[in-house]
Amino acid sequence: MVKELLPVDKDRGNIATFLTRSIKNGVLDIQTYIPFYRAGKTVQYNKSSPAGKLPLTTEGNASAGNLPDGARPIEAWVVQLEDPAVDDSSDKECNRYPLSPYPYRNRHDLVCAMPEIYGGRSHITIGRAGDFLVYPSIDDKAVIEMHYDAVDANHGNSDNVPYDDEVALAVSDFCKARISLEVDKDPQMQGIYLGQYLTQRRKLYLSAREKQQVKYYKGVSGHFTQVCTTSTDNIISNCGC
Repeated sequence: MVKELLPVDKDRGNIATFLTRSIKNGVLDIQTYIPFYRAGKTVQYNKSSPAGKLPLTTEGNASAGNLPDGARPIEAWVVQLEDPAVDDSSDKECNRYPLSPYPYRNRHDLVCAMPEIYGGRSHITIGRAGDFLVYPSIDDKAVIEMHYDAVDANHGNSDNVPYDDEVALAVSDFCKARISLEVDKDPQMQGIYLGQYLTQRRKLYLSAREKQQVKYYKGVSGHFTQVCTTSTDNIISNCGC
């Protein structure tokens, strides 16, 4: 799609490799600034790792593991399963609880079971090297489910990717800027194409934000969604009536 927007440059045989690399770099730049276009992934951990799950070890009162390379964690859960070996549970979507962030500088609190726990929360702390601790340690019938994304432009032919015509247009301007500067040695044209790219990237950011939020919401934050009951023996408070 990008090369279709580069009718002249795509046929310049001496820059074929440079163009391919520039397309990839343009995608990486967009992913860096706009998380919507990153590759979203999920990984699970447990104490006795079967196929498809990563292993955990135990450090004192905490479970320890390592993130996949380049992972940028989004959310983490402890999921109770009837049989972790086959990833099966009749209620695995509901029988779970979230892990709250905990400062890595205080990670030994988790190992020694001395965290400042509020509201019965469980905690996860993540180090710069991608190592993490979860408190309290999980049992054999539970898994840690980590949702994360990554700045990665390496895709297989069968991968579903979120790129559309707007992304292709932005990346084509990124490539034109790179070619103008590095190949044609024309900083004036490079500045023009770079300005066009930055404008397109801002449009992508605004478009992605609108795709991930409800624009109009009638109600007050914090109201329960349960329908009110009029029975005097089953009074439900704070249900938005």
